Amino acid sequence: MKNLYLTLAFVLMPVFAFGEFQIKIGNDTTFCGDCLWQGCPLQLGTNLQIIGGVPPYHYAWSAQIYTSYTGYIFSAKDFLNDTTVSAPTFKQSCGGKWNSFTLTVTDAENNTATDTINVRFSEFGGTELDVWYYQYIGDTIKFWYIPTFGGIGYPYYRSYEWSPADDLLNPNEKYPVCVVTKPADYYITVEDSAGCRSTALACHVRVRPNEVTEPEYTDSDIPFIKDGILIWKNADNLPVIINLYSLNGIKITEVYPTTNEYSLKTNVSVPVLYEIIIGNKRYAGKYIF
Repeated sequence: MKNLYLTLAFVLMPVFAFGEFQIKIGNDTTFCGDCLWQGCPLQLGTNLQIIGGVPPYHYAWSAQIYTSYTGYIFSAKDFLNDTTVSAPTFKQSCGGKWNSFTLTVTDAENNTATDTINVRFSEFGGTELDVWYYQYIGDTIKFWYIPTFGGIGYPYYRSYEWSPADDLLNPNEKYPVCVVTKPADYYITVEDSAGCRSTALACHVRVRPNEVTEPEYTDSDIPFIKDGILIWKNADNLPVIINLYSLNGIKITEVYPTTNEYSLKTNVSVPVLYEIIIGNKRYAGKYIF
């Protein structure tokens, strides 16, 4: 009788092993694209569970990923560094929409088990627009520009973090208020609904020199206006730059004159604030015609 039980156990063992052989890859996953480009080892299948079967196991990852912009169907090997290991590493993003990767595991008895996981990447983009603010010390401005797009849940992000925070009333607002005390370049870090983050340069704040209120100068050692012409002395032939701003501090143009005068009357059609830089000295004034 004992030999009969052993014989039945031996005969039925492969059947039981085959019936119980299954795998579970884990939950659908969102990866952070910025992390991938920074060299993070983003892996697929790190939570793989194998139930039953007879080791050693052999692994095969497969996928069919269609991209509308190329019209081409990609396979798993286009995105994974090795499709024959249990936890391959991504070598490139497969995009922001859900894509399916299937793992087939074959055991030593040639039994197979499969499972599928959906994967997407949170990918951010940005614009190259630079926003410049030319303000006086003590001015209050409200930042209005977010240079980042993309990510999961765009355009609604989970959080915003501006830096440097010194001059900001609330650096965690989407559009914070800045009380200007110094020049600074401001960066914005956003976090999307998947917890992925991206940092980008958002704007520049520059401090304007104190405005000179006199409409004309009389001291010939510094620039002065006569008949709508800005005139200055430059005996040492130093580099000269003229910056023109609207009355609310928005930069209009930048001029590099080759003579010691510049006709505001001819070149300007609205009242302006001007800034003239001669070598390392700065002068400012207002021209209202």
